[in-house]
Amino acid sequence: MKRAIAAACLAVCAALWASAAGAQGLKLGLNISDFEGDDAGDWDTKLGFSVGAFMVRGLGHGLDLQTELLYTTKGAKVSGTFMGQDYETVVELAYLELPLLLRVSSRTASGKLGLLVGPFVGLNVSADSTTTVAGHSDTTSIEDDTTDLEAGLVFALAFEGRGVSGELRYTLGLTTIDEDGDTDVTNTVLSMMVGFTF
Repeated sequence: MKRAIAAACLAVCAALWASAAGAQGLKLGLNISDFEGDDAGDWDTKLGFSVGAFMVRGLGHGLDLQTELLYTTKGAKVSGTFMGQDYETVVELAYLELPLLLRVSSRTASGKLGLLVGPFVGLNVSADSTTTVAGHSDTTSIEDDTTDLEAGLVFALAFEGRGVSGELRYTLGLTTIDEDGDTDVTNTVLSMMVGFTF
């Protein structure tokens, strides 16, 4: 029920965003994700991706409001040796994410340089753990152990020129991904993104 309500809220937000006036576009990017927190342990970064749409509404005086709806993958991996066998465990988390960002821009000779900051809320849509031992892989769903909702902050530096933009983004989760809330483990993601405005 909680997941259905959250999905309905995201759908309403997306509909309001789609009907609003302003510059719109698509973006995609490469994610480098990891786990942080007091109980995170010794995880390594893993690669993922983000894809979605955005809208920019001008507020005047070099300020814009940028709203996005993204499908983004997060998680981490760990490897080692157990009883003489090498293993690797990869945790793959996927979210529908809704950032609401304030953009401060400055015009240059070739385009616009922007600094973005703001909150986001994410809905977990899948959570899997895959362990590979001696070439054999086993995937287990961990959705029951993962919180439905995530919240945090986004910090980004972007450059836009002639309808194409590049962005370096850091997404910091502020809520634990543990369903029971007993452990302090949060998502962090460094993203390199490309956007196309139309």
